[in-house]
Amino acid sequence: MVILGEDETGEIALTVSQDCIRAVGVTLDEIKTAALSNIKDTTDIEPIEQMLPIDMVSTPAPSFLVATNKRKHFGAAAVLLQPETLAEQERKIGSFNIIPSSVHEVLLIPDALGIPAEELKAMLIDVNRTIVEEKDILDDHIYRVENGELKMID
Repeated sequence: MVILGEDETGEIALTVSQDCIRAVGVTLDEIKTAALSNIKDTTDIEPIEQMLPIDMVSTPAPSFLVATNKRKHFGAAAVLLQPETLAEQERKIGSFNIIPSSVHEVLLIPDALGIPAEELKAMLIDVNRTIVEEKDILDDHIYRVENGELKMID
């Protein structure tokens, strides 16, 4: 076993050359399958109300979901790279838009809330320019999950 150590966030990264992959006898597809399986095991999707202090929750009205990983750190990819997880959420809440609020999380906004994609994009751009640290900005595009497919919209 090789232990590489962790940075202050607990993240470990390693670059492996094609020669190393061949020497170990695995394929890129096998590595990708294993990585996606590991990501799926760490996905965490909760209503926003469960992440807020109890005194901030005022009404049981329809809400949106926050999707990340269990560590809530660099979790946006954990969601966006899992089409089956997104399709499962669509079965639960219907079609929805995704706001990539940072590299750490994405917001799943159900169509039932009635917020137009143009308004979501304007909010995303405003927040990215005024609140989110530049190093944590993931994207200025809204994504949509409909009929089990993830698409970028503008």
